[in-house]
Amino acid sequence: MGFADKLKVMSTFDPTARAAATPPASLSKKPLGTVMVEMGLLDQDQVQVALKKADAKKMRFGELVVQEGIVSEIDLARALATQHEVEFRDLSGFVVAPEVLKILPEKVVRRFLILPIEVREGTLVLAVNNPIDVEMLDLVGRVLKMPIHLNISSRPQLIDVIEAAFAGKTAVDTLVENLRRQDTRAKTPRPAGAPLRLEPGTGGEVSIETLVNRFLEQGVRELASDIHIDPAVDGSRVRMRIDGILHEMHRYPNELHGAIISRLKVLSGLDIAEKRNAQDGRFQYQFLNHEVDVRISTVPTIRGEKGVLRLLNKRKQTLSLKEVGMPPDLVQEISDLVN
Repeated sequence: MGFADKLKVMSTFDPTARAAATPPASLSKKPLGTVMVEMGLLDQDQVQVALKKADAKKMRFGELVVQEGIVSEIDLARALATQHEVEFRDLSGFVVAPEVLKILPEKVVRRFLILPIEVREGTLVLAVNNPIDVEMLDLVGRVLKMPIHLNISSRPQLIDVIEAAFAGKTAVDTLVENLRRQDTRAKTPRPAGAPLRLEPGTGGEVSIETLVNRFLEQGVRELASDIHIDPAVDGSRVRMRIDGILHEMHRYPNELHGAIISRLKVLSGLDIAEKRNAQDGRFQYQFLNHEVDVRISTVPTIRGEKGVLRLLNKRKQTLSLKEVGMPPDLVQEISDLVN
């Protein structure tokens, strides 16, 4: 049985058979240095020197060659994937779906530096940096009781995606908790036409303005096309449409809802006193390197006003049919139908 087959056994957890999660004492696989030589990342002399240094410093070989600047983190992850016969996952620009992020507790994700990617045919695709961490495999198996399919990703990419995934949620939840006890009101409108400039927030400031800013900031980070702010019986909710699917991101007390809608009206120049008729407006804001047009609609409902924000990021390019990879004959067929 090869390593890939053994890894499948390790990744498919049966609570009654915990021994299956323990890797064999002697597992035949190529040394990492040999793999890197075959990949053209190192030569034999570099491997021997690095092995001696790693032994002297009591470090892992992979950690040392990265620390010495001989190999990049990405190349190390690719080499580990090759060594362990699992798929390498490049997380550049990756945004984890909110419902997938909820599969594992945040403390488990952060402790083991792992990231749920997707659920595919009842199996969780999990990005890791160390594919033979038995403690991690055992804990994830006990938490999920479902098969997992491992991918290997670089440590910096895992850290970046995990921090981005939890940062927005943590900041907003902190603000909501602090605002529960405050009587908040919409502030004086900006001068007409002036863009709203947002800075990366820490969640330390306590105001409705900051809370709305964090919603917008998270919308940009998650590449959301629109944000829905809905009143409900059990607490108002914020949903974001990501890749065509609405995901619930936050809930907050109903007593904050009116102030949030009023703040959005102030930003877009709408009448904050008008609550019985629908209104449409727009405003612009800049966050980091993103310049975003926001179209807002407010609609009265039996539980209060609902707000829908459409985010139009000017940095996102609209691709043509050819650019998205559509075959030429199909492009022509669709063009003929449209015209």
